[in-house]
Amino acid sequence: MPFDMNNDYSSAGPGAKRRVERLTPDTIPKRISKPNRHQTPINAKSAEQGNRIKLTATGVKHRITLLTLQHEHYFDICDRLNKDGFGDLTKVLISHHRDMVRQVLKVIIAEGLITEKALSRYRADAQEAQRRRFKRQGLNVPKQ
Repeated sequence: MPFDMNNDYSSAGPGAKRRVERLTPDTIPKRISKPNRHQTPINAKSAEQGNRIKLTATGVKHRITLLTLQHEHYFDICDRLNKDGFGDLTKVLISHHRDMVRQVLKVIIAEGLITEKALSRYRADAQEAQRRRFKRQGLNVPKQ
């Protein structure tokens, strides 16, 4: 094999003869187009999900933080997340972020920035607002 002056190694390695035979000027495309991300079809999984909420890390953390402030019990938070369309979250993720929020709440209460009474009043108001919202939608939510 002759030495190529422009350091092209296309004639080296296994299958070099096949590559030379296969690549002719007629078979090489003139322009290779990249797929446009706006024109790609929607995959079947996202189409079957319908109007599900788009899960982002910030959105999930914010939602778990709000629900931790509004509900005291872990299972209430899990139920609300399932009702709101966050059903794909793992229980470990929910409990980890809930524990972090509860630790911050303990520090805030210990420093006197808020009181237990104010927190319980906020939780009662939030649960009442949730009941009214479901009542407006025609769903029956039992009192806890």
